[in-house]
Amino acid sequence: MVISFIKNIIALVGLFILQVTILNKIGVSTYVFPYVYILFLFALPKKLPLWLNLITAFTLGLSIDIFNNTFGIHALACTTMIFFKPLLLNSLLPQDLEDENLQANVHNLGVKKYLIYATVLTLIHHFLVFNLEVFSIFNIFETLLKIITSSGISLFLILILQYIFIKKTL
Repeated sequence: MVISFIKNIIALVGLFILQVTILNKIGVSTYVFPYVYILFLFALPKKLPLWLNLITAFTLGLSIDIFNNTFGIHALACTTMIFFKPLLLNSLLPQDLEDENLQANVHNLGVKKYLIYATVLTLIHHFLVFNLEVFSIFNIFETLLKIITSSGISLFLILILQYIFIKKTL
């Protein structure tokens, strides 16, 4: 339990530092903004109560907002995304699977189910972030392009990080 907690703290700090020091500074395009810090929220254990998930998501999002000067956009996006996480997990996992310690990762869910899980949550997050950032319907196609390209790049990086850092358990 303690080792798992320490690993989660190290993962949180590592993803946070990666996001604010490298990924936020990369100027790939005006349409590509990778957000991989949400991987931490994806991997929170299923056994955590919803209120703790929501507080964790809000705190992580607010921390990103502080470094990005985005005034609560990421906090709202993370909190909304994490609200849908249990619904999505329950629909993807078999009903007879009662492992409450399950962490949603590519090895535990399988590639297909994990891609569905991560894609839906990433699209929710990115949809809220970019729509609240623009807060206008006049640039809808530009905003949709940002959502799609940023989600694609974020998912690609998240999958790479999953295969590099998460070991398959037998």
